[in-house]
Amino acid sequence: NNRTYFTGGGSFKGGAFADCLGETAEYNYCSFIGNEAGVDPDGNILSSFGWGGAFCTRLYPRATFTNCTFLNNGVYGDDVRGDAIYAHEEGGTFNDPEMMCVIDNCLFWGTAGSDYQINVPDNAIESTTNCAFGPGEFICGGVTPVNTVELTSNPCVSLTDISLVYGSPCIDMAFPTEFTIDLFGTPLPQGNLPDIGAMEYIDVSSVPSTSPAGNLVVS
Repeated sequence: NNRTYFTGGGSFKGGAFADCLGETAEYNYCSFIGNEAGVDPDGNILSSFGWGGAFCTRLYPRATFTNCTFLNNGVYGDDVRGDAIYAHEEGGTFNDPEMMCVIDNCLFWGTAGSDYQINVPDNAIESTTNCAFGPGEFICGGVTPVNTVELTSNPCVSLTDISLVYGSPCIDMAFPTEFTIDLFGTPLPQGNLPDIGAMEYIDVSSVPSTSPAGNLVVS
């Protein structure tokens, strides 16, 4: 629920200087919920621009996202770009992998905002692998997402709760990484493979129940 006047409602990386080249911000098992760009502190929509409701980078610094969950982030204004993520090249081109973002095992969903979840210039993203988002919610010319899970409804409990629902298409659909616990410390994986997003699904039906020893007296 963070707000910014123009860019990067939840987090921002970069600046407007030509020497900002190649620095990397890493986001691993993070959640971005209800952040907004293009609004004032009271939530009133500005008439200018809103870029990157959850995250924005400007010039060439890049970001890598691994097993992050983006829920209900939004951009507002006359010029909107990326309800969740936007990367801006300040008039140049993304011709070096060290300038491009990487998005792996991430989940995107929301009804806020007025743009697509991921809306970045051509070649701003190096790769997008095993991510989940709705049809048409990824815009980046020259980049083809790999092993995408297409969402038609919220795979989480609510727009503020990143817990995956029973039967979520994100369960067991991420590829293994070097991480051994999720955002809340749950060991990975709980199933055959890790889950997409920042929170691993725990199947409580598989937890063995125990009965108290002796006679149970209710008083």
